[in-house]
Amino acid sequence: QDGPVVLVLVPSRELVLQISAELGKYTKALNVRICVAYGGQDGGSGDKRTQAAEVMKGVDILVASPGRLIEFLEAGICRLSRVTYMVIDDADEMLDMGFAPQVNAIATQTRPDCQTLMFSATWSTDVQGLAKTYLTDPIKVVVNRAEESMANKNVQHTVMIMQSLEEKNAKLVELLTQLKAEGRDQTRTFVFANTKQFVDEVVKTLKAKWPNVYGIHGGKTQQDREYSLSQFRSDPHAVLVATDVASRGLDIKGLPCVINFQLPLEIDRLVQRIGRTGRAGMKGVAYSFFSERDAPMAAKLQKCVERAGQSVPSDLTYYAKTAKSAKKQAKAKGEDWAL
Repeated sequence: QDGPVVLVLVPSRELVLQISAELGKYTKALNVRICVAYGGQDGGSGDKRTQAAEVMKGVDILVASPGRLIEFLEAGICRLSRVTYMVIDDADEMLDMGFAPQVNAIATQTRPDCQTLMFSATWSTDVQGLAKTYLTDPIKVVVNRAEESMANKNVQHTVMIMQSLEEKNAKLVELLTQLKAEGRDQTRTFVFANTKQFVDEVVKTLKAKWPNVYGIHGGKTQQDREYSLSQFRSDPHAVLVATDVASRGLDIKGLPCVINFQLPLEIDRLVQRIGRTGRAGMKGVAYSFFSERDAPMAAKLQKCVERAGQSVPSDLTYYAKTAKSAKKQAKAKGEDWAL
């Protein structure tokens, strides 16, 4: 009735489910009660009334997204005066999604001596500001030179220069066909696109070849998203096509391949996408389809590939030099040059 002792804040529904499932393995041994709070359509596990009823029975560890937790706090369903440990996971994504005001409102309601742990895939100025606000004399641990936007060296990352959408579609089918022909126990593949429209189109293209292809984006219902993730986790040969809504924090075991059908606008996000494979010491492969529209990102991509000890295509080097020259010209003219 007094609220949780441990609060875990995450930016997405998928992460709430993943983390609560992992914590659930320890409930009997530790004799603790775990509850979730996240948004979603009525009728599923994201049903507000169901979640509220569970929280009101008493909770030791609460895994929540900021929006739904704020609703519960305002309605008097939950209190945070007992929170002794607060975890802010995927802090950079939390900021990107505009959750800073909600995080602040939540943090001010915890105990004055609450210990806070913050995890972030990147170390931008905004994330540093968040750390200064909520952490007191913190210890900073940097893993895998994360501050340098360097891709995992356990992942063989290949950048492929593409001239058209048709070429991308053909190469995607070719890569998946080759992977499945190798006879591996697991050929599970994550394909990333930037928009809902492209996710749907890529799914349609691939479903003409294989039935176990699924899509996730913000326009899907919560039930659809949960079903697709469940199928992807359980089928070692499934393909999941997704926007970045699914790229952060998710831990998919047995994921040998990631394909960036479209490159994101930020190099850090590309590193995060690639990081879905090659986890926990395992090896993985990643392919990134680079087209002319990605030229402004060429220099950063080149550095990212070089830092990971991978080979850089000569065409990518050309685009990097061309983009650098275009940027100088725009600056000289007083024009804005950005992605």
